[in-house]
Amino acid sequence: MLLLRLRKYLTSSTLLLLAAVTVAVVVSGGLLAYHAERASNPGLATVSDAIWWAVVTVTTVGYGDRTPITAPGRSVGVVLMIFGIGFLGLFTATVASLFIDRMMREGRGLSPVRAQGHTLICGWNDKGSLIINQLREETDRPIVILADLEERPYTGSGVQFVRGRPYTEEGLRKADVEHAGAAIVLADASEGPPADPRTVLTVLAVESIRPSVYTCVEVLDKGNVEHLRRAGANEILPTNALVGCLLARASLNPGIIDAINDVAAAGSGAEVYVISPPADATGKTFDQAIPFLRERYGQILIGLRAAGGVEVCPPGDRAIGSDVQLVVLALEPPAGTPPARS
Repeated sequence: MLLLRLRKYLTSSTLLLLAAVTVAVVVSGGLLAYHAERASNPGLATVSDAIWWAVVTVTTVGYGDRTPITAPGRSVGVVLMIFGIGFLGLFTATVASLFIDRMMREGRGLSPVRAQGHTLICGWNDKGSLIINQLREETDRPIVILADLEERPYTGSGVQFVRGRPYTEEGLRKADVEHAGAAIVLADASEGPPADPRTVLTVLAVESIRPSVYTCVEVLDKGNVEHLRRAGANEILPTNALVGCLLARASLNPGIIDAINDVAAAGSGAEVYVISPPADATGKTFDQAIPFLRERYGQILIGLRAAGGVEVCPPGDRAIGSDVQLVVLALEPPAGTPPARS
């Protein structure tokens, strides 16, 4: 509470004023001491010695045996010790309070951020920490969280927090969406139970400000997928429907969930990547490319991605052109093949 009150008075202009007053007191005290002592005190016979004495007096360091010996000089010393030390202490306290206030504002997400190519996480729920941990396994790209929370939900290097509503222009601009490389829109629980309409509004707001950003969206009701596609979402994960399908399929085909977990999680073996086709694979058919990629690059081809979406195990005679990406399994990220964008 005290810091919040001090903030009303301790601004950058106040800081400059205190610095100017402190310097003025020190210089004036040094000049007065010089004029009072120069004739009778060899230790303060020059302007530089007198000003240096004033500095060390204000900072309570002391200047050895060089002290005023005249009554006017000692009077100047008393004034410096009372007022100079007071101004210096106030200046130091002001600097400290500004730093503390800045840290408090950042922790509460009250300050706008500036980033470049960052991943913007819009909204927050229990999957947020898992997503950040997964991102950290694969990239050191900056991460910005935008959610209507009172405190930072995740603490870690390279992760910044902005308090705001992800579906508003004000919140998105505070999170620097204009320079984001990708946006992950969660079924936001920060304003109460997650709701798909808020997710649709968030995607619309993100796409209206930054149409080129790649948006990956979580949706609860599969019936809202079409609304999100119309809003401009690039990839949509219908959480509830996917969980239901996986559980049902696993009951009939044991091991499916373990296999999905293995290829989806970073650092657990082979993972799925979507890459541009190598030049020497272009023109081959799907069946021809399978052994070729396995032998040449150590990749297992499982599907193709084109403008119409991803097709797993397409017909064997499907030609691989420069207008498609390859969906492959690999132990390491293929060199020079960043995630595809559409």
